[in-house]
Amino acid sequence: MVIYGGFPDTGNPGLAERDWIANATILSGDLLDDDVPNFTNRSDNSYHVINNNGLDNSALLDGFIISGGNADGAVFTEQTGGGMFNSSSSSPTVLTAALPAIQPAREAAGCSTIFSLP
Repeated sequence: MVIYGGFPDTGNPGLAERDWIANATILSGDLLDDDVPNFTNRSDNSYHVINNNGLDNSALLDGFIISGGNADGAVFTEQTGGGMFNSSSSSPTVLTAALPAIQPAREAAGCSTIFSLP
């Protein structure tokens, strides 16, 4: 599986036209689109924006901004990896990604790996 972001919103662009900064492609855990600065209004957000289970290194995520994860759950797996949570031997390849404003309850706000090799 290969997922690319950063395409312009014109015609039928190819990989050469991608620019993940100029053409932001945002994956968000903000389910109600109501987040405000300082991690306020995040109770509705998902624990993990991306949840990988058993992916190998041929899985590629390239050209995204990952935001709005709110890993504030009751158990460890819900308290870490607000941006990306990798489990069960996952080893995805992540290129050109930014993980701003991710809220952890415990640790590893942006990316957490359990029994995995990212």
